[in-house]
Amino acid sequence: MEGIVPLHYITFREATMRLLTTSLVLLLCFGAIASAKILFKASPDGQSGIYVMDDDGSNITLLTEGDRAGYARWFPNGKKILFRKQVREEDVHPRSFGYAFFIMDTDGTNQQQITKTTEMGEKRESEGGGAFSSDGRSFVFKHTFQKPHLHGSAPHSSVRQYNFKSGQVTTIADDVSITAPDWSPDGRYIVFSTPREIGGQGTTIWVMKSNGTQIKPLIPMPREGPGGLIIHRWHPKWSPDSQRVLYTQKEYIWEVEKTEEVTFIHLIHKAHRYIICDKNGSTIKELDIPPNLNCGSLDWMGEDGKSVIFTARPVLLDVIRPAGPEQNFHIYKYDLEADELTQLTHDSLDYETVDWISDDVLSVTPAEKKKTQWGTIKK
Repeated sequence: MEGIVPLHYITFREATMRLLTTSLVLLLCFGAIASAKILFKASPDGQSGIYVMDDDGSNITLLTEGDRAGYARWFPNGKKILFRKQVREEDVHPRSFGYAFFIMDTDGTNQQQITKTTEMGEKRESEGGGAFSSDGRSFVFKHTFQKPHLHGSAPHSSVRQYNFKSGQVTTIADDVSITAPDWSPDGRYIVFSTPREIGGQGTTIWVMKSNGTQIKPLIPMPREGPGGLIIHRWHPKWSPDSQRVLYTQKEYIWEVEKTEEVTFIHLIHKAHRYIICDKNGSTIKELDIPPNLNCGSLDWMGEDGKSVIFTARPVLLDVIRPAGPEQNFHIYKYDLEADELTQLTHDSLDYETVDWISDDVLSVTPAEKKKTQWGTIKK
């Protein structure tokens, strides 16, 4: 079908044989991208790892792996990296664990935990990634806690702000559950999405002042469409000039399947859209991207805001997904002026998240970097 990225499945043996060839493909694909460093998460051997690649696709480098490491973000000055990983504190409680934020140098060394996961027997999780202020002095994140011995109790969420100079964490908005926050470069506003619930209704993009006040929808809440169509908007990202917001829109329905023993709720994909609105929520442009590309993460690419970069994987539309593994996420670039989509990776790795930074800010040249050739990851 025209405009749809085809699904295809390959064996592990076939995937492994392609890895060496992929290094050459990456070099060719990234050769046209100027002044960029891409930080990404991949899971080549079942262990999630954080990697960085040069703007031409060379020097693919493993920075850290294990403990479900992910949500990696460049500091605005390019001197450090913020990331999240799982931490267990069994001395506090046998089932006490959660996700905490860490910082590390750009070569993966000097890792330091900066947020707590447990306290007084509570299970705590820092989720949704961290959104930096433009000066790099603070970042905001979602904080969730739930007492592990209270089965079925609802978790409590808040929006917190971490100050790197003082190390202090303050709550700027209580009883608010957010995902994928992003702080405007001018420092005035934070956009975010909200979690999707199984069987629940649609969600939209929200905005609040940087101090956590005046929370309101940037875009009106979607109404249920024909046939029970649900719209879920998420992954908002401010443009470099703070005038536009890029986000994705998932359109789907819930289909209930009942048997004598159990009831299944299936998510049926209908379309995936990539949209740019102005700072007031009015749509400026819908990108010409195949509707079956399910977004995993996105970012503006270039300080002029003329391109975007995102991870996505093709999904089947209008049907229940068949049993078996899903397709992996790959990295794509979309040129906003030419309306041209380019797939940048073609291997068997799962590129879940991406974060872009300019070479004008960053120069990653540490001698102790652990250079990685994809062909040697799996043998």
